[in-house]
Amino acid sequence: MLYRHTKEELTSSKTCSVKDLLLKHKAWWHFFQKHKEELPQYILDTISRILSCKLHTRGYSEYCCSNPECTHIKHVPFTCKSRFCSSCGKKATEHWVQTQLSVLPACDYQHITFTMPREFWRLFKNNWPLINL
Repeated sequence: MLYRHTKEELTSSKTCSVKDLLLKHKAWWHFFQKHKEELPQYILDTISRILSCKLHTRGYSEYCCSNPECTHIKHVPFTCKSRFCSSCGKKATEHWVQTQLSVLPACDYQHITFTMPREFWRLFKNNWPLINL
């Protein structure tokens, strides 16, 4: 089924997450009903994780004010930590980028790819850390 969007929906500044797309017009539910016999379990697990991301049913941390007079309690729901989730995957990507920036020298550089003779691949095949040397 093809869903048509209004001009307002397409030009809206609000971002749309993967979870939003799965829930919109019950898209995931309709797809699941049509293909449930052929969907592998890892897909079902991933979609379940994304759909439960930041819901209290997934669990949450509870934070209280240190002031004994304050009764305010904040619940922060757990995330799914799936790389396919719009919010969790973005965090993982940002973390990876920061890690790479700490490894690379702080200077302008160009990406250069070197090829290796076929005879050397047997040496590196089972010992990948040697490639970085």
